[in-house]
Amino acid sequence: RLSCVAFLGPYWYVLLLDKSSWNNHSYLYGLMGTQLALLGADRYGSMDGLFRPQKRNAHVPLWNYALLRAQIFIVYFIAGLKKLDADWVGGYSMNSLARHWLFAPFRLVLSEALTSRLVVHGGGLVLDLSAGFLLFFDASRPLGLLLTTYFHTMNSQLFSIGETPQSPPKHPQNLR
Repeated sequence: RLSCVAFLGPYWYVLLLDKSSWNNHSYLYGLMGTQLALLGADRYGSMDGLFRPQKRNAHVPLWNYALLRAQIFIVYFIAGLKKLDADWVGGYSMNSLARHWLFAPFRLVLSEALTSRLVVHGGGLVLDLSAGFLLFFDASRPLGLLLTTYFHTMNSQLFSIGETPQSPPKHPQNLR
């Protein structure tokens, strides 16, 4: 808990100083850090648990995991809801993105216009609306991790928006 608090003070201070640098990952890290500081995150898989066996074997209530999963769900789902506007659904928001080299395999079978509409716009919309559900439940989490890792790895090549959570350790795969 101490490490979470040590992280949170400077993190929120710097984040609140410059609101223009916010994206959904920025506030997600701060909110998750706050939740980890307030919940029983000093038990399983923590340094405290490593050095104090009584903490390591302590029970973490299921609602703690559900709360962290819900935060991930909210971020993805709100991103999906934002994509339900006419520009995104109509395929106009990221019209030139299908020209990027990352979409070359799709352009082997689809035209550039269809790649933009189906893969970029349709795929982004479906992923954002479904990723929260896939990551929330144990049975669908492996598929959710695979899809979101692929999505965020592609985004890291397409955009310069700062850190994107593309590696599985940043996902709530162990939140059980």
